[in-house]
Amino acid sequence: MENCNEKLLGCEVVESNDNFSSKPKARRSRNSTVTGALILSLTFNVIFILRIYSYSHDESVAKSKYGTANPQYTIALADTISAGLINNVDVPYVWDTDRSNPNDTERNKLWYEDEESNEGIMAMDNEEAEMLGLQRSQPWPWDKKKSIHITNGHHNLHCLRNIYISINEYSTGVPQSLERSHVLHCLGALYDDIKCNADDTPRFTNRGVKPGEGQIRKCRDWSQLRKWVKERDGCFKYIKHDVQNISTIERMKYCSNDSKYLPLIREFFGLKDTWFPWPYVEQEGYLIKGEEFRGRDFE
Repeated sequence: MENCNEKLLGCEVVESNDNFSSKPKARRSRNSTVTGALILSLTFNVIFILRIYSYSHDESVAKSKYGTANPQYTIALADTISAGLINNVDVPYVWDTDRSNPNDTERNKLWYEDEESNEGIMAMDNEEAEMLGLQRSQPWPWDKKKSIHITNGHHNLHCLRNIYISINEYSTGVPQSLERSHVLHCLGALYDDIKCNADDTPRFTNRGVKPGEGQIRKCRDWSQLRKWVKERDGCFKYIKHDVQNISTIERMKYCSNDSKYLPLIREFFGLKDTWFPWPYVEQEGYLIKGEEFRGRDFE
């Protein structure tokens, strides 16, 4: 008798003529089932890979540079979330601008009264932030369904303004109103952002000292960014930049005069119904950090 264990493929045993005809059919049936399952599994895997590929190569998602979006929201991302900014605005390089005006009064007015640096604080819906793949952010005080975010462009404007104020105070002999660490942070942030963007635009040179003067470059539409941010208004105004311990919530009560959040703001700060954020009137006292919620039911 053959030793089946010694054979590479083992031994096929035929029990009877009746079983001989039925066994292969059962085997073929099982093989067909396994083959079908494998094909179905392979099909689903191919579809899954193609979906991932389409997400990673979707232009509307790549355009939004806010991070990796949650795949379940990717399809809606372009229409509902992204500011959709692209480099499609012609702007010339200018060596001398209004902000480098030699007239101190006019130049200071532009830098010190720059409202655009206040505008980048957004109250973004938490669901929207999740769609963008953003990290969890601190809650916006007037609505639990929103969180606080700031656009990088506006943060850069804020930093430029701080650096200008520091330089102007130094050149005029005025004591520094900003902490040195804050100014150094701004320098480092702008340095990193320049290297991150790695602008490779070649600027022409001539015999003068103003390379690229008048040369056209492609820029994003800043007005569209402002519009996008305004739709997510965080009610922020950078009041009292020289007060280091002022509570952030003091700077987040400047909603529009018709805002639905005004009653809540008035209640929190103990303000009269006749109080409105605009026109801005500087107040005498401010809440300081650590004391803003003491004795207040902020739910």
